[in-house]
Amino acid sequence: GGKKLAEDIGFEIERGDVIALQGPSGCGKSTILKLIIGFIGCDGCECYYDGILQDEISDEMRYANISLVEQKPFLFTASIKENIMLGEEFQPELLQEVLKVCMLEEMVRQYGLEKEIDWAGGNVSGGEMQRITIARTIIRKPRFLLLDEVTASLDAKTAEAVAENIVIFAKKYDIAIVAVSHKDEFVKLSNKKVGLLISISEKGGEKLEDQEDYSKRTKED
Repeated sequence: GGKKLAEDIGFEIERGDVIALQGPSGCGKSTILKLIIGFIGCDGCECYYDGILQDEISDEMRYANISLVEQKPFLFTASIKENIMLGEEFQPELLQEVLKVCMLEEMVRQYGLEKEIDWAGGNVSGGEMQRITIARTIIRKPRFLLLDEVTASLDAKTAEAVAENIVIFAKKYDIAIVAVSHKDEFVKLSNKKVGLLISISEKGGEKLEDQEDYSKRTKED
């Protein structure tokens, strides 16, 4: 007896893609990312990985290949390095590359990789928290990288630079990106755009914009 949240949404993600999910607030962009990674399910929708239905893939295999960076990052009470490595070992060259991609080099020069992060990142800025969380994710080079407002706490110039760095890194390692952002830094870098026109808020799934008007407006922007 629940309400229909969305319909006729479908797209294909290929290695190396940069896909921008667009649409008004509350239209379900973050929900789509959670569906892709399998955090939530839904009736009547199917998600395939290399032709295999999502439900037939183990959680271990799924999370080894798909990573989601959410808008609100979480850091552990540990060093910068430990927050990125999470007990795993990576080549020093890859760590340095990731620090550069996420524009953390200056922070590391100033404090060192062993700087202790307070509980929930109490002694670092919101932008630094986001960039450390991005570094933690991309150092693992997932096949699919899902980004949910990951530059929300960054100023416009830094957001554009970090987004461009992430895309270059992803192209190098053949990683597909699906990004949600109210800014346009990933839109400008994308090769595919998916516009979500159906509200999944408490308004009961009403149509907010028709596709023609939405496409026209995004092109003008």
